[in-house]
Amino acid sequence: MAKFPHPVLLLLAAALCFLLSTLVPCEGFVAQGMVYCDVCRAGFVTRGTEFIPGAKVKLECKDRAGGKITFTANGVSDKQGIYEIPVYGDHEQDVCEVVLKESTRPDCKEIDPGRKGPVLDIRHKDTRLVNSLGFLQAEPVPDFCPAVMATMGLADLPPSKYMKN
Repeated sequence: MAKFPHPVLLLLAAALCFLLSTLVPCEGFVAQGMVYCDVCRAGFVTRGTEFIPGAKVKLECKDRAGGKITFTANGVSDKQGIYEIPVYGDHEQDVCEVVLKESTRPDCKEIDPGRKGPVLDIRHKDTRLVNSLGFLQAEPVPDFCPAVMATMGLADLPPSKYMKN
């Protein structure tokens, strides 16, 4: 039968861990978001959206007062299109934003000019969520996209508003 450490030792170890965590604060957070391919060139996520693995993104934090860059880091999306970028240090007073850098899809490389991802102050433990970022597919799917837009109540919108001319 395995012996467990004496309860006093466990209590001392827990107290030491707590003390260390208060003396050496772990500042920072993880910025998490998704990268997608907008197959209809709608400018937002639709039911036809495909998430992109291996897409490159860049996070940049700037001082609110002077706009001086205080932190930068790069990230890559996983097989589900999700990226996580660790941000070290105290950036509570900074404006942090994630931008698209590169897509792995040859048919979906155009960066949607309206899609920037501010790091939102929606917290789940030490994770901050970022708006989803999209690349635009070169040509929208002709038979699929009008139907998608119609199901969203945008049937009256001329195709030129969501399809490349």
